[in-house]
Amino acid sequence: MECATSGAYTLAQFAGWEWGKYRRPREAPRFTLAWLAFFALAFVVVETGVDPVLLTEYAVILSVVALPMTYLPVLLIARDRTFMGEHPNGKLAATLGWLYFAIILIVAVAAIPLMLITDGGAS
Repeated sequence: MECATSGAYTLAQFAGWEWGKYRRPREAPRFTLAWLAFFALAFVVVETGVDPVLLTEYAVILSVVALPMTYLPVLLIARDRTFMGEHPNGKLAATLGWLYFAIILIVAVAAIPLMLITDGGAS
């Protein structure tokens, strides 16, 4: 219930819809529909018999794999004067940023093989 409401709040804020716990369903129909859709989706997941904890673990592993792809553009833009104006990263920040990128790249490359070798951390 909490996750369905949270998802609906997030979607409504992103889309600029009327939302809020003090709004009646008729005052915020898209928020209400989103909440019901998230709740129905959660019900479908539960009814399939999928273990929600296992599903969460796989989602976290896949997000680790995607992390370098989301971090690299930020790292590149942070040193670009055309985007950052007077505030680009200096040498220390750039060095630390690239060091962090190397670490998350190693973790991302190792994530799926480690998940398979350890049977999702079970062994």
